Amino acid sequence: MELTLNENLSTQALENEDEGYVTVDPDTRKLKFPNENFFLGVSGDQDSRLIHFKFVDDITDAIKLSEQEIQINYLNANQEKGYDVALNKKAQDGYCYFDWKPSSKVFLYAGDVNFLVCARSKNEVSGFKKTDWNTVRSTHTVPEGIEPEDTHVDEQTDETITNLLLKINESVTASANSEKAAKTSADQAKASASAASASASSASGSASGASTSATNAATSATAASNSAEDASNSATAASNSAEDASNSAGASATSADSSKNSADASAASATKAKASETAAAKSLADFKNKEDIYQKLEAFDSLGLYVDEGGYLCQK
Repeated sequence: MELTLNENLSTQALENEDEGYVTVDPDTRKLKFPNENFFLGVSGDQDSRLIHFKFVDDITDAIKLSEQEIQINYLNANQEKGYDVALNKKAQDGYCYFDWKPSSKVFLYAGDVNFLVCARSKNEVSGFKKTDWNTVRSTHTVPEGIEPEDTHVDEQTDETITNLLLKINESVTASANSEKAAKTSADQAKASASAASASASSASGSASGASTSATNAATSATAASNSAEDASNSATAASNSAEDASNSAGASATSADSSKNSADASAASATKAKASETAAAKSLADFKNKEDIYQKLEAFDSLGLYVDEGGYLCQK
């Protein structure tokens, strides 16, 4: 049931100890206003006043207002719905105090404005509404003001635009940072590409070296095979040489015996030759001492013989 301003004022006249505050009858849930001159505002108002509320904290056996989320739900003169969150909520001496600053949307149009107080709570896990308590809505007339011909932006729309601009600014900043990071990544990629190119060249050189090494290894393998064959032949030759050496050793032993015998014979001949030389020398001395040396020389000459400087008789 909707109440008129006069009905609300009549109720307030019965009880004026809460002057300055909007109160509520817990049983009827009707709002009671501080005085008969209570005035909500004029169309075009925005954040122009604070309306103070004073409710019994334990508003029901199940709901304590100071533990609830309190908001003021409204329906402006153009039948547009909205809400404002209560400000400055506090519990004191068994009462719950809070304020309402009507937003610009409340005063967008001239005419009757309805509002009520809503207290609700939500499940902390699911987020769904758990409790919901509302007053009877109250109706107040908003007289028409004079607005210049410009675009009007209500508080919620203005806040939405502000948040949007903040997000755009954040996006621009993030984009600038991303561009900077992308440039850094591009430079790093370019450096990596250069390093990869150098590595590729090095790898190509290594591959060429590996190919050469493989060829050399093949050649070495062939040479090793040939060497193995040569080694086999050498081993055979060494075996033959060993046999020949054995035979030569035997022959050498025999030759050694023969040489020893020859040496002994040569020594004996040398001794005899020495004796003959000594005898000849003695004979020549004796011959030279003979008085008939010349006669003998002449005789030798006639015979075709001569005596040399060593004293030996030689044939011409």
